[in-house]
Amino acid sequence: MKKANEIAKKGMGVDLQLLTNREKTLLVDAFKELYTLPELLAQLDLARSSYFYHRARMKVADKYLALRQTITDIFELNHRCYGYRRLQASLTRQCVTISEKVVLRLMKQESLVVSKPKRRRYGSYLGEIVSVRRGPQVGFVDQAAAGMTEAVGFQLQGSNSSRRCAGWAAIRASTSASHA
Repeated sequence: MKKANEIAKKGMGVDLQLLTNREKTLLVDAFKELYTLPELLAQLDLARSSYFYHRARMKVADKYLALRQTITDIFELNHRCYGYRRLQASLTRQCVTISEKVVLRLMKQESLVVSKPKRRRYGSYLGEIVSVRRGPQVGFVDQAAAGMTEAVGFQLQGSNSSRRCAGWAAIRASTSASHA
């Protein structure tokens, strides 16, 4: 049973009936010298035709082997930024006609994932507001802002007599220019 778990690469105590036919075929090949083929097939509940089908499939070479290398090369040369559609278009330009679905499947099998930078959220924070002064004055210098190179404040737009705010305007005043 330990050897069966090692071959199937499953945890200890795995139910043999839950294995795929491909995994069962690997087990049959491993134990073929110890037991007869009909005994193994009956124990694993694997049809004889399925066993021979999977055994033949394992012997066949990968028909997309060269294409896998080409896709990986294109993906790496473009700084891991091309998705399956752009890869497929690039392959078409190289006169390799293949379906987008096949390109997508090969990318998944080769673990080619486009790295997307984390989306930056909107932030309106521009820094500390030193002073807020309401009134008709345009420039100001606060005592707290005397040591700073730039003070940021807000000015009310509109007249004080109307008591309605037409809007706020941000004012940036340099303290060195206001001291001169």
